[in-house]
Amino acid sequence: MKTLSLVKNTSGALLILSSVVTAAAANDGTIHFRGAIVEAGCQVENQAQKAIFSCFKDGKMQRQTLALHQLTEASLKQANASVRMKWLDASRRLGVLQITYQ
Repeated sequence: MKTLSLVKNTSGALLILSSVVTAAAANDGTIHFRGAIVEAGCQVENQAQKAIFSCFKDGKMQRQTLALHQLTEASLKQANASVRMKWLDASRRLGVLQITYQ
């Protein structure tokens, strides 16, 4: 009786394990994208306590300046983008700037 129970549990575990391996193998493949990049991303110039964002939109260069020490989240309207600063220290001297384009 105990042997049969062990065989059932073992076969169930093997079935689950084989399903996981099959699912992992099914994730191989190629993704194709179609379209074009019509405008480049913004250029960011870091100056002391501010960042200057230069973004090309509708054939014109647009500029926007943001104060870094106050920055947590902002919108770059000229680029249809948002800016987020994640500060790595309490004194706000070291941070990671993330730009997300819509």
